[in-house]
Amino acid sequence: MKRHKQLKEAPRELPGLPAKPAITGIHLIVYSNCPPEKEFVTMSGEHLKNLFELSESLAKIDNNIFGHHVNSQRNDFANWVGDVFNEKELANAFRKSHTREQHEIKLLKHLLGKILEHEKKN
Repeated sequence: MKRHKQLKEAPRELPGLPAKPAITGIHLIVYSNCPPEKEFVTMSGEHLKNLFELSESLAKIDNNIFGHHVNSQRNDFANWVGDVFNEKELANAFRKSHTREQHEIKLLKHLLGKILEHEKKN
């Protein structure tokens, strides 16, 4: 019982660290939500609001659903990242990719590049 009381009274923040992480430019790129009317809605009904959610979705999306959005006639993911987030370089990389795995890799490389670019500036 005494141990439980000690844990309950423990401070919630670590000394020397800010209580909440600072929002940086890279957070805005990765986690910024698009306006609700610009959300990507997959064929299965999943709503995607930012590049992080797209990354999570690509990791688990069914190949049939992916094939609905990316095929010889269209690439909905390329259109969305290019038009909504103005990520033209990523959109072009997506247009050259035809599998879910290739899209995942292109997106993760793109985000890593943004993080490294941000780190160089700071």
